[in-house]
Amino acid sequence: MEPAAPTSIAPGALSGDVAALAARSLGASSLPAMQLLATEGGRATLSNVVSCALPRGASITTIARDGTPYAFAGSAGVAPGWAAHPPTFAERARVAACLHVPARRRSPPSIVQIARLAGVKTPSQTPR
Repeated sequence: MEPAAPTSIAPGALSGDVAALAARSLGASSLPAMQLLATEGGRATLSNVVSCALPRGASITTIARDGTPYAFAGSAGVAPGWAAHPPTFAERARVAACLHVPARRRSPPSIVQIARLAGVKTPSQTPR
């Protein structure tokens, strides 16, 4: 089974299932009930979310309602806890920011980038 390759998300491509995803973990048991797996666009969206949320080397595999297995690989790792539990507000914000970066430019963020995405002021942002 080949992991789905992350792509760019077209503006407006996010559906009600994507909103529902924010209330679930990325665990394989919570995904088959969602229609995201039923369409190529939905799978591309899920691939991008997983790519941003989970770190390189981590992946999820799930089986769609029709029995087709799909694997999605992590890359940036900005919300690794999402694999086990619904994301926090900060995790959702970090993933949302990551989704705006072209897939080919995603890499594990620095601690400063993570802090900024979470809304924490870093020394370079503090007025002197």
